[in-house]
Amino acid sequence: MRLLFVVSRLFMSEPLGTMQLISICKAAGHQVRLADISRGDVVRTVLDWNPAVLAYSVMTSDLPAFVALDKRAKKECDAANKDIFRIMGGPHPTHNPQIVSQLGLDCICQGEGDKALPRLLERLERNEPIDDIPNIAVTSSGAITKELVSDLDELPFLDRHEIYKTAPQYKFCGLRSFLASRGCPYHCAYCLNNALNALFSNCGTIFRRRSVDNLISEIEYVLKEFAPVKFVRFGDDTFTHGADDWLVEFSQKYSSRVGIPFYCLMRSNTLTEE
Repeated sequence: MRLLFVVSRLFMSEPLGTMQLISICKAAGHQVRLADISRGDVVRTVLDWNPAVLAYSVMTSDLPAFVALDKRAKKECDAANKDIFRIMGGPHPTHNPQIVSQLGLDCICQGEGDKALPRLLERLERNEPIDDIPNIAVTSSGAITKELVSDLDELPFLDRHEIYKTAPQYKFCGLRSFLASRGCPYHCAYCLNNALNALFSNCGTIFRRRSVDNLISEIEYVLKEFAPVKFVRFGDDTFTHGADDWLVEFSQKYSSRVGIPFYCLMRSNTLTEE
């Protein structure tokens, strides 16, 4: 099945969630491309490549651009008698499920799509109902059930090929982004994680980490396959909470096996001299 992911604007801090989903879909045997609203005519790509699924990854600040794109894409596809399945994922539909009815989308993905998206594509190929897939909502009332990925080591490494096909110049900027974990245990009122934690409170552990070896192995792979790499960015909401066993192991192995500068985010009250 052909699947076209759409993002608002590619920049040097790569869209890690979309890259993860691309790798998962490719591993399942699907044909995948990436389009950037700020680069070229996305609707022209839809008409020429003829994907079965159009997948939007949306933050609320980018919503107007996606609304305009979706309106034109739907109009052009209807005129060309092309049937296309439209799904929206990302922070905006997760916290604003009414968007599914506002735009007349086929469905939205609330929260993590790592398991939900391949299940959805399999159902679509078989022409089977999709309304019982966890994290997939077909109405504005929200998904029937919700789930989180418990073992992050089971996920394939992020796909970077489609990023560099769409924005080739970023392959040479020397910055590569990674995720060591998912979730945040804190409840800062200004942050979307506060609402996300409440939404998935009954789905297991919110904060999950990859093993150090799994993370370092991905970085080593990228160092080899996507050189030059001069600086590493960890996109985790909260990279660490203190000098625990994971951080001690990471510090030793990153220093010996990678050894290039990196930056990360952490909560200021967890910072100590150690």
